[in-house]
Amino acid sequence: MQVQIIQTKSGQSHTNYRNVFHAGYSIMQQHRLKGAYQGIIATCLRNTPASGIYFGFMETVKHHFTPASGGAPPKWAVFMAGGTGGFFYWFLTYPTDVVKSSMMSDATELSKRKYSGYIDCAQQIYKEGGLKNFFRGFTPCLLRAIPANGVMIFLVDQCRVLLGT
Repeated sequence: MQVQIIQTKSGQSHTNYRNVFHAGYSIMQQHRLKGAYQGIIATCLRNTPASGIYFGFMETVKHHFTPASGGAPPKWAVFMAGGTGGFFYWFLTYPTDVVKSSMMSDATELSKRKYSGYIDCAQQIYKEGGLKNFFRGFTPCLLRAIPANGVMIFLVDQCRVLLGT
């Protein structure tokens, strides 16, 4: 749906889907389950190390600010832990996300696809503009990562306190 919106705004009349549900239905009808999972390998290649980085940094920061006598870290430290985890998640894995997003937004019809696989996609992105192509949108992503992840982890932590878990 996001690709369709961008294409429509750039003057390309490409309106295959009425909404996200219609998109899912149409993709499943035309390409079955494989169509719904386009880019899953690229997603796993990004998410596996990124999740380790995220939770590793987050738990390290929380542990650092947890009182030696026990108890919970201060609320500001929980926010900071989430922000730190989110920052390093994106800082260390952003190029893999560019490849993943490119593969996921490629044509669903095999004969119209631009990329044959993960390595081919990365090579074409590089050929089209060098290393800088792997970092388009990097700064806004990092600026968003700290507050978004800080707030998310803070709220998750507060829900745990409220629920007594």
